Amino acid sequence: MCPPCNVKGCKFWYLNTSCFAMKMTHLVDNAGTVVFAIVMALWATTFMERWKRYQNVLAYEWNVQNLEPVDEPPRPEFLALLGKKGYRSEVNPITGREEPVVPFWSRKVPIVLITYASVLFGVGFLTGFMMSFVYELCLLLFLHYYNICII
Repeated sequence: MCPPCNVKGCKFWYLNTSCFAMKMTHLVDNAGTVVFAIVMALWATTFMERWKRYQNVLAYEWNVQNLEPVDEPPRPEFLALLGKKGYRSEVNPITGREEPVVPFWSRKVPIVLITYASVLFGVGFLTGFMMSFVYELCLLLFLHYYNICII
């Protein structure tokens, strides 16, 4: 193919060098993608509805429809483990029983730190990725403006 610029340093290129990129583009950018999205949405909805129905059937068979998680007391092994670790206990205002309380710093702080670190990493990565595209676009505009051919 002819070079895309008018400078003598520009080289000719072969059409088959762009075949791989076109094949990869066609792999994800075709009419089948729309059909796949529709089928996946219908399948997910159907699966979730059938799962809820199956869950209710099992709850009926096992006679646990009315069982609430609050009704079940904590296991003695769990209470003994919490006692060994030195957690304090408080009276639960709903049940009126004394229950061990896990401190805020050991329960919530690690989750919050991991969440913030993940979000900051993702934002930083995407910002860097977008800035690389902006840099490439500015570089190409600069090269096109001054008719500089690198290839």
